[in-house]
Amino acid sequence: TGEYSIATQQGRIKVPCDQSNLDYLQKFSDYKLGEAELLERKGKWYLYISASKDIESVDANQMKHVVGIDRGLRQLITAYDEKGQTLFVSGQDVIKKRRHFKSLRSELQSKNTKSSKKRLKKIEKRENRWMADVNHQLSKALV
Repeated sequence: TGEYSIATQQGRIKVPCDQSNLDYLQKFSDYKLGEAELLERKGKWYLYISASKDIESVDANQMKHVVGIDRGLRQLITAYDEKGQTLFVSGQDVIKKRRHFKSLRSELQSKNTKSSKKRLKKIEKRENRWMADVNHQLSKALV
């Protein structure tokens, strides 16, 4: 195992880390590291590190399809391609579900008990997971 040195508001701390996947990490040795986010889930800590890499420009003659995409709330996606076809994906279901989560949150916040605060955190995580899944499904559908 190794250690990560992490800056906190109280100063820098050293944290032991599992380095069993170093072979996998070697694939990214030529990437430039960016921001890191430290998260705790179910008693385990995770360090998410963004990375970027310069790639060659794509020759416009090699492109088969060009699609313009606009993300929104009422229309989750509006896509327009080179053939003039337009795709609209309604966001009504998402709006309804987010409204449901909002009413749940306001109801629990008004109670202001220990159990309601605990449930609020669970609901927040559930909503975030659900929204991440919706975004993932949309991106998969477009590709």
